[in-house]
Amino acid sequence: MSLRPLLSSTWRADGESLYRAKSETGDRNSFPGSLCELDDPQLIRRFLVEVVAADGSIQLDTPFVKLSKQRGWSEFESELLTVIEASTEETLVRNAELAHLICRQRDKNAERLALCNRLCESLAAAVQALDGRASKDNWRARQIDRVALLVSSVNAMLVIDAQAPLISLIEHALHNRRLYQLTDTHLATIFALESRLGRLAKANKAILHWLAACREELERRTAMPPVEPQNHRRPSRLPCNCADCRQLSGFLADTRQREARFPLRKERRQHLHRIIDDNKCDLTHVTERRGSPYTLVCTKTNASFRRACQIYKRDTGNLSRIVSLEQRLG
Repeated sequence: MSLRPLLSSTWRADGESLYRAKSETGDRNSFPGSLCELDDPQLIRRFLVEVVAADGSIQLDTPFVKLSKQRGWSEFESELLTVIEASTEETLVRNAELAHLICRQRDKNAERLALCNRLCESLAAAVQALDGRASKDNWRARQIDRVALLVSSVNAMLVIDAQAPLISLIEHALHNRRLYQLTDTHLATIFALESRLGRLAKANKAILHWLAACREELERRTAMPPVEPQNHRRPSRLPCNCADCRQLSGFLADTRQREARFPLRKERRQHLHRIIDDNKCDLTHVTERRGSPYTLVCTKTNASFRRACQIYKRDTGNLSRIVSLEQRLG
């Protein structure tokens, strides 16, 4: 099989290309390995820049590492940096995995280590640049698996002790809580790396700073346990100011009233249903199907307090785990 004609504009990230004809091209996923076996540096450079940079589904693994080692680690440096610098929402996690793949090789080759440092620096810059362009309504940015991104990136940087890009990446994530939330991203990443961090040969300033920042936030969150409501007042701010919602808000703010009845037409009851559910109001709401119009019956609950207790329990457990990890690494 000749691979040279396959590198054409017909390759697309969605797989709609000449590669789909297995009788002519073989399995799309096997193509990178076959290309490395061909050992044509010019063709591989073109593949990296034209295909890998745009297609996050392409994985470079052992054959590429083997070829890079044989030819010299700087052989494809320019193209690898181009791949990472061109990171998109679809390729960023794969690019972090690629950097980790090269960084984790077990040798002290100075040429490889120099390449790895440049890849890590480029990766940290690419993450920050892509996040800087992410708007609140950018659904592609929200689809990025940021735990997988941080796990691969931090692992890569730890293997070669790349302190500067590691500090830069962690600082960026700590200051961008819209995309990197404490529990779902920072703590999930740290706990996924926990066994790896426990094997560090020496204290790592960037990691210790990361742990300390998370611990301090958890300490703020757990400084006071949730307090059970002492009367029937419940959170009453609602996003709608229509007459029905003003009446509902007044009921929520009332310290003595536990139940309220709203005789309303169907569309008005449905509106209150949505308001209550969307804003997680501390209410149960059922329709009493008697009379005309039917009546929406709302009864206050302690749902917010119960949720707060669950979060408090989670946060205190996470705090204990972070403190323990700090003590092991400090």
